[in-house]
Amino acid sequence: MLVFPCLMTNQDFSSWLQDKLTNKGWSQADLSRETGLSTGGVAQLMNGRRNPGPEACTAIAKAFGLPPDAVFRAAGLLPSKSELDAQTERMIHLLSQMTEDEQETWFKMGEVFVNRHASKPRTRPTEV
Repeated sequence: MLVFPCLMTNQDFSSWLQDKLTNKGWSQADLSRETGLSTGGVAQLMNGRRNPGPEACTAIAKAFGLPPDAVFRAAGLLPSKSELDAQTERMIHLLSQMTEDEQETWFKMGEVFVNRHASKPRTRPTEV
């Protein structure tokens, strides 16, 4: 499983999870019941002895009514939004506004562009 080491540790995730439980007024047993995770599994998440996997993150997100990516980021399974490249965010936003046919055209155009310029060295602009 890929974990981004610069992000949350097990203890950070357990603190994050405890905050969510406190805000809901839930106990660990409530979280277990709402997520379908075992009480032992929830206890291990809470004491930082276990990393949550994708299934646990998805169940936790559903239980708390959160977007799954928020829990995946809290667990260190996705990079934080501040680490995402601004241009990548812009491309994702633009693609989300397109139909599937428009997206396919966009991908084909991108492939043509990359292949045409493959022989030239590519550099990324530096951030100021």
